[in-house]
Amino acid sequence: MNDIAILKMADAMARHAAGRHALVARNIANADTPGYAAQDLKPFEAVVREREALRSTRPSHLAGGATVRLDPHMETAPDAASPNGNTVSLPDQVARGSQAMGAHDRALAIYGKTMDILRAGLGRR
Repeated sequence: MNDIAILKMADAMARHAAGRHALVARNIANADTPGYAAQDLKPFEAVVREREALRSTRPSHLAGGATVRLDPHMETAPDAASPNGNTVSLPDQVARGSQAMGAHDRALAIYGKTMDILRAGLGRR
């Protein structure tokens, strides 16, 4: 079952959402730290587009893993920095946490429904 593309995509989506949620939690924890710059991940769609651009087209190409790189980047919002240099906006981080939770739930739903379809195809429930 490791070679089913939709399951790989659901796994990558869940990993990305979990990584984003962890960064949101770190940002919130450092909301009052002077000079702390909020971090975020690239949107999942951009990560997938990058991965698709690097797809191997011949058997002699090196096989790329199905893993999603979770490289956090600093958010660029210098006008939103507080007087102590902190760039964390709590309402924004709460919204991003909610988005990450929704993406994770969606990934699990995709995985679950795909497994249901496979079981139905095999005549199992």
